[in-house]
Amino acid sequence: DQPYDVLIIGSGYGGAVCAARLSAAMRPGTRLAVLERGREWVPGTFPDTFANLMRESRYGLFGRSRNALRNPLGLIDFTFNDEVHVMNGSGLGGGSLINAGVAVIPDAEVFQQPCWPMDLQDRDVLMPHFEAVAQMLDLRPVPCDTTKTLALRRLAARLKRPAIATPAFVTVKPQRSAHYQGGVNRFGMLQRPCELCGDCTSGCNIGAKNTLAFNYLPLARRCGAQIFTQTEVDHIEPMQGMHRVVCTQHYPHANKWQTRTVALAARIVIVAAGSLGSTGILLRSQQAGLRLSRQLGASFSGNGDEYGFVVRADCQTRVAGVGAHESSGPPIGVAQQLHLKLLDDCFRRRMLLQEGTSPRALSNALGALLMDLDLDSSLPLLALGHDGADGRVALVDGRPHVFWPQRLKSGYSEFAHGNLRELAKALDGGFRRPEMLGEKSVTVHPLGGCGMGDTPDLGVVNHLGQVFDPQAEAASRYPRGDAGPVHPGLYVADGAVLPTSLGVNPFFTIAALAEHIAAGIQADPQWSAMFA
Repeated sequence: DQPYDVLIIGSGYGGAVCAARLSAAMRPGTRLAVLERGREWVPGTFPDTFANLMRESRYGLFGRSRNALRNPLGLIDFTFNDEVHVMNGSGLGGGSLINAGVAVIPDAEVFQQPCWPMDLQDRDVLMPHFEAVAQMLDLRPVPCDTTKTLALRRLAARLKRPAIATPAFVTVKPQRSAHYQGGVNRFGMLQRPCELCGDCTSGCNIGAKNTLAFNYLPLARRCGAQIFTQTEVDHIEPMQGMHRVVCTQHYPHANKWQTRTVALAARIVIVAAGSLGSTGILLRSQQAGLRLSRQLGASFSGNGDEYGFVVRADCQTRVAGVGAHESSGPPIGVAQQLHLKLLDDCFRRRMLLQEGTSPRALSNALGALLMDLDLDSSLPLLALGHDGADGRVALVDGRPHVFWPQRLKSGYSEFAHGNLRELAKALDGGFRRPEMLGEKSVTVHPLGGCGMGDTPDLGVVNHLGQVFDPQAEAASRYPRGDAGPVHPGLYVADGAVLPTSLGVNPFFTIAALAEHIAAGIQADPQWSAMFA
């Protein structure tokens, strides 16, 4: 078949942004395609019962089937590791399908750390890209007068330490009003007003959440991008002047999953399959002969994610989601509506705390575990901070696995849990963690593995997302800040390129970096014949 000009692996924030921006700028006659391992989801099809949610897990969660592939098109990708478990979304739109959609710009000090490329150590470089993402995703604050946010405000007022509570900007449409009744958005997609139903993190069945399926991806499609779902990339092989991408397509046949292997060629390949996905693809590509930095797999971070529950709070919380079903009670709220930032002169000791909801699919099980069947005196809390990014990703039976033995002994977990316990005490309640985790952590914000750096000795990619070739001629002579020797046309553009934790919800930064990388591709003289 005719080679593609651009092939994008993944449809999350990195892949969708690159697909939209590059397809809009490509000359007539050029070809761009997006490969997504999951399936397409539309409102009304997301799981809203516990049984359906379990069926949508890509891997087994219990017993002998744990970590065994059982549903390659499942929405939930939960990976068990030795110290830090990882949960991702899978489907057209990636993590945007099941994240809370909270947009926060990291502290300026995050980018000033020496492991960041020199060209990105000034946060202002990315500010125009943050603004572009905010406009595309229609970010807005939501009402902060729901029961759970009033509980968090009460908690903040009782804390005896410097902290500030601010409304969150999220990717949801407004509530129904005289000014907004829903309708077709500017990308030609039908959306409805937000019902504040609390089911953001299991998939919005209302159609009010601005996932990538409502903006960047339809823009890419309108500009000529081809999108192939159910296509999982295994590895990339170098070709003469191109790259060969080897994939597995999953399809059901006679009540079983069947597969077939296909190979595609492209001049430009952008790997955007998420932190573990992209790192796994490059690790397998390295086994197939692709020359890559020794830093591949290093600097993995869980973004400081730690979870816990305030139980038996002295005020009503009401966090059980109702989804698209009718409810006679007051609104639950979107998943996260309010930030509580714990302040400190040292940015590494700052922490962002957010309240949460329990989606309808989990509420009964969670209520039983917390002995609060109505979930009206419990409050889920998420802490985000700076965990040192000392994890490493390696292949186990061909799949990426996180190794981070020092994580549980680093002191960060106790620091985070101490803050969460302090918050629980402020509501005159107890603090509990999910017992199934034991001492282990779980992150929904995996970062790193293909970190940015100024040279192949410092990173896997440069500040433009270009993949370093460490064995190219004179690789060691490139000064810090120079682009260095790269594999022409091979890029990474997702959370895998972040060399540190961010301490805030990462999707906003990932999307802004993807805007930055897409702009760099268009400006590169070697691709001038491809872009108008």
